[in-house]
Amino acid sequence: SAADTYVDLWRGGGGGVVSHWLSEGGGMDVVLLGGPGDEDVVRQLGALTGTPPLPPLWSLGYHQSHWNVKSQPQLEGIDANADRLRW
Repeated sequence: SAADTYVDLWRGGGGGVVSHWLSEGGGMDVVLLGGPGDEDVVRQLGALTGTPPLPPLWSLGYHQSHWNVKSQPQLEGIDANADRLRW
């Protein structure tokens, strides 16, 4: 919802984290992902919501050639490197 929501977090006396949640629009849905690291949180979110599909490979080549390649010799150099690196 568009309601303002405030969350306060602070360290409690026992070393844990204390929180206070206030939403002016009533109830809210909260999902906490425990991590512990960034990559773990992203993996957990993907498991919960699904992951976006990758774009088709041909569109990545079009993007590369459309924005970054300025000349035919530069394109031939990129192609030679791609072949050399088996990319």
